[in-house]
Amino acid sequence: MNIAQSGYHMLMILSVVDGQYAVAEGKIIVDYLAKNYQLEIDIDKENQALLEVPKEQIPEHFKKSAGYFLENSNEEQRIDFIAFAYRLVQADGKMASEENKILTSLAHFWHIDIKPLMDEETVKTDLNID
Repeated sequence: MNIAQSGYHMLMILSVVDGQYAVAEGKIIVDYLAKNYQLEIDIDKENQALLEVPKEQIPEHFKKSAGYFLENSNEEQRIDFIAFAYRLVQADGKMASEENKILTSLAHFWHIDIKPLMDEETVKTDLNID
């Protein structure tokens, strides 16, 4: 698993945890990862891998992906990733409690102060997902 794959897994889990998913979210995620990590991702293969994770093992899979991302990124990349993830979950105008829990846990795991990232004046929701 490379950094783009681990990022994809985390972002896809975040995008479906509220029970709603728009195809546009997947495109935005792929565009973000391609722009920032320039690594090849076989989306069909990664989606199949995600579908094969039993529902009860999703939290552990997320943590494993987060650990891989942590080991293979620098602090600036992790802050940018969390800021993007925050904008992604806010794109529908609200943050589900499970999305908040996951982002807060991720920030804690990566030792990042998420409060400045979640400040409404600091982070703009500019992803336009409908």
